[in-house]
Amino acid sequence: MTLPRFDSVKKTVSGIVLLLLTTFASTQAEIYDNQLNSSEVIDVQYLISESTFNCSFNASSGELISFYTNLLENSSIKQRNSQFIIGNRYKVKNVKSINSTFKKTKNEISKNMDTDFNKFGVRVLRISSFSQNGNSENFGYYIVLKGKPSINKSILQKHNIELTYSTIEETIGGNTRVRCILVG
Repeated sequence: MTLPRFDSVKKTVSGIVLLLLTTFASTQAEIYDNQLNSSEVIDVQYLISESTFNCSFNASSGELISFYTNLLENSSIKQRNSQFIIGNRYKVKNVKSINSTFKKTKNEISKNMDTDFNKFGVRVLRISSFSQNGNSENFGYYIVLKGKPSINKSILQKHNIELTYSTIEETIGGNTRVRCILVG
């Protein structure tokens, strides 16, 4: 299956990155940004932070958004040893597989990184970048957590993580999907 081009997503994401540069930076996000910018291998756990759960971004989140854009748009994904190479920019470890899906009913294409690790007391099963085409184009990411939404929301709140700007859904498998729309 050939993935559609997302030229308008690139333009809109560029606009968002510029907008983000006018907001406040946080030390934790800077650490994640430095990890993403390095030529070393990224541990997939660095993609999950309080900001990514809450869809609240700041000046140092531009590289994180760039990563999700590259994941979705890049058809050059190779597996070497225990890491995935996305294009010529990112190397990611602790990912079981990377695959693409198309949901016809939502007109949504996604690039999924299957993983399995614990962060903030919840078990992260998947990190995905997605784009929905239709009258308006939506772009973002979602995180799939093991277990029911009510339980995961409670655990995250105990870690002072509010899901104010995220959309919480229950998956067909009974797990939790934390969705963040960056453009749309």
